[in-house]
Amino acid sequence: MVNHDSADFYADPHVYDVLHRPGTRAEAALYVRLMKRHLPRDYPPVLTLLEPASGTGRYLVSLAKHEHHRGIGIDLSADMNAYARAAAKRESVDKGLRFLSAPMERFTLAQASAHAAFNPINSIRHLHTDAAMLEHLRLIARALKAGGVYLVGLELCDP
Repeated sequence: MVNHDSADFYADPHVYDVLHRPGTRAEAALYVRLMKRHLPRDYPPVLTLLEPASGTGRYLVSLAKHEHHRGIGIDLSADMNAYARAAAKRESVDKGLRFLSAPMERFTLAQASAHAAFNPINSIRHLHTDAAMLEHLRLIARALKAGGVYLVGLELCDP
């Protein structure tokens, strides 16, 4: 049984998804438009996107379903990844999406795996040290194809 205390509601993928799903399609489309503005013109129209801290996979599932992009989600939570895989399967986009369980500063991907990466809603704050941030950025740079971009959402107020 999942504990629904306010301190750990992020631990329940279904609750997390209910709280965050509204507006997902529009937000995801905006992220792709912003990334494409800075990608090389010769990139293909269908991109492979990398999302560290992907949670329930809602952005990647939406982008796969509505814009046919492929994606790789990375999240520390095996429960979130299982939920994301099930959501991708429900939407029949599971063939183009992968979800990996790993910390943002210790994931393993083949070099040049993605055209672009995004980390919205201040998820970057989960990297608590300079060393973790630098290692994360090194791994993102390694995972991106030449000319790839990384879109990071930052909030400057205490959540």
